[in-house]
Amino acid sequence: VNNTKRELHNVFIANLYRDDLFEEMLQEPAEIAVKRKRCRELLRAYQQAYRDLDELPLEAETVEWGHSSSETTGLPKIRGLPTSSMYSTSSSGDNI
Repeated sequence: VNNTKRELHNVFIANLYRDDLFEEMLQEPAEIAVKRKRCRELLRAYQQAYRDLDELPLEAETVEWGHSSSETTGLPKIRGLPTSSMYSTSSSGDNI
């Protein structure tokens, strides 16, 4: 029985490690190749977009906030609210 078992094992191993089967197992399905190609194209597009965005200026002067440069808060104006405040920094007198 052990001799037959060894012989069968050797036959199975020989069939499993055939050279032509090995090449066949290494073949990539066409669907996977298409997905890999698409991922590579998307990666290139994302990298280019990142480089393009990285080149854009991010200075505050280039953004239109709707306020004058003399304001110290840097916050956008809200329409309908008074421009003067009881918290203003001017020292024209007591506001209380």
